[in-house]
Amino acid sequence: MKKNCLFCKKKFLFVRKHKKFCSRNCNSKYLKIPKLKFYNVKYKNCEHCNKKIKLTEKGKKRRFCSKGCCRKAYRKTDKAKLGTYIYNRSMKRKLSSKKYARSEHGALKRRLKDRE
Repeated sequence: MKKNCLFCKKKFLFVRKHKKFCSRNCNSKYLKIPKLKFYNVKYKNCEHCNKKIKLTEKGKKRRFCSKGCCRKAYRKTDKAKLGTYIYNRSMKRKLSSKKYARSEHGALKRRLKDRE
């Protein structure tokens, strides 16, 4: 049976089914080819604000232009909404809001709201 080599596309006879290359030379050259998704990409768009991002060698997997955009996108996910829902029902939040209400700043805010 004949099969096409993955590197040079030449037909070759194979003994085992899993053989993909005609020679060791083709195999080693194929393995040296970078197979990253964004190898030749120089620019990419931010997923939140659609702003252009210049990619560096180390930051090819960047999705957002800044930490702010990353946080804004995270807040829109269900995971973030579930976390805030659980926190708002927790005892820790209730205790902290009572503590804030007893503080000077909380009392001042309450007085300002009462005036309006």
